[in-house]
Amino acid sequence: MRTDNRLQAAVDMHCPDGHRLAVGIRVVPIVSSKNHALGAVEVSDIARRKQWERLNVELKKMAFRNPLTQLVNRRYLDSKLRHALDELVLFGKCFGRPLARSQDFKAVNDNLGHMAGDVVFEHIARTISSRLRVGDTVG
Repeated sequence: MRTDNRLQAAVDMHCPDGHRLAVGIRVVPIVSSKNHALGAVEVSDIARRKQWERLNVELKKMAFRNPLTQLVNRRYLDSKLRHALDELVLFGKCFGRPLARSQDFKAVNDNLGHMAGDVVFEHIARTISSRLRVGDTVG
């Protein structure tokens, strides 16, 4: 504020839910006719903030979901399992982890092609997902 220089910076904004969000900040000093600092105006780039929020949601989706089936991936399942194990140790809360494996899925791709295999895989994912209880996870 001692000069009439305008400042611009990218800062991390701490949101109430705990995540950080990059926001563009611009500061313009207000000076008197005698060049004395009277104050400053700070402008946050809210449009950029909204854009970052949308990108953050999309990146989380990409990081934890399979693009074909929209089911959660191994990384997410591992995190969920660690959480369930912590709850078991801390609170005695039991959980189940059923596993299913398709031994002959490679044969579908080899004999009918990858597009047919994708359709079968999507159908299996939808069928299992439609049978889940609230709070259950399939990946």
